[in-house]
Amino acid sequence: MSVKTSVLIPTYNAETTIERAIKSAQNQTIPPDEIILGCDGCTDNTISIARGLGALIVEQPKSNGAAARNAAFSASKGDIVFLLDSDDEWLERKIETHLDAHAKVPNASFAIDPSRRVRANGERRGLNGEGPDGELNWRDMVQHRNWSSGSGISAKRAAWEKIGGFNPTLKALQDVDFLIRIAHDAGPGWRISESNTIYHLSEGGISRNTSWSDEIIGALAASCQFMEAQDVASVKRTIGIRNALLSNPKTFWEHIRWGGLPMSDMRVWKAYALVLQRNLLKR
Repeated sequence: MSVKTSVLIPTYNAETTIERAIKSAQNQTIPPDEIILGCDGCTDNTISIARGLGALIVEQPKSNGAAARNAAFSASKGDIVFLLDSDDEWLERKIETHLDAHAKVPNASFAIDPSRRVRANGERRGLNGEGPDGELNWRDMVQHRNWSSGSGISAKRAAWEKIGGFNPTLKALQDVDFLIRIAHDAGPGWRISESNTIYHLSEGGISRNTSWSDEIIGALAASCQFMEAQDVASVKRTIGIRNALLSNPKTFWEHIRWGGLPMSDMRVWKAYALVLQRNLLKR
């Protein structure tokens, strides 16, 4: 019996990028059985563009991406569901490589491939979640080195249903929370070493602000109550580095202190060098 696949695209006013995302899902070596948009209160031409390309549409009042993903999932029928953000895109072997992984490791609750970061000017950056093929347990997913992007994930339907999908009460870290919970409650996932995901970096989005603080960490801890103190501290260090990277030389050390990062951590000095370099280029 063939495996049915669904592509879930949460979106809000993405008329400039939605065609690229949908076509990248359609132009696969193994095309999906359905593409479903969870439209989060869209007011532009996103819906008409997507409908013209043959995507199914699920509309909801403005909420957030987690709620939009859950709404799209509720309308889907796939045995394996793939996540794709409306401003990202896939290479043509994305679905094929993920289906191969799910067949090879039938007990894996999810599969994830590294995401290639690309700036608005087209500059290619490194990979998020780079690593060898292999099992990822929930503690692996606590570690930043195993985070890819929302567009890198596919999950078994039964595993999604077991954890109830995404947590729409979270203001950030929805992908990380989902991966930690699914690996804990539904069993380990599987990392695919081959990257077939392009993660477009955009200015001004939720992932680009530096306001992530104790409220965000506390909300994640409340959602993943099985995490121990060292797990929460690990996430906080990662967010501290992240906030510092997005800041400037004057505020950099405030974020490092908040994250509890020791001065001996080489990530701190690499991040500081990047911030200084960016600051000099702006002059």
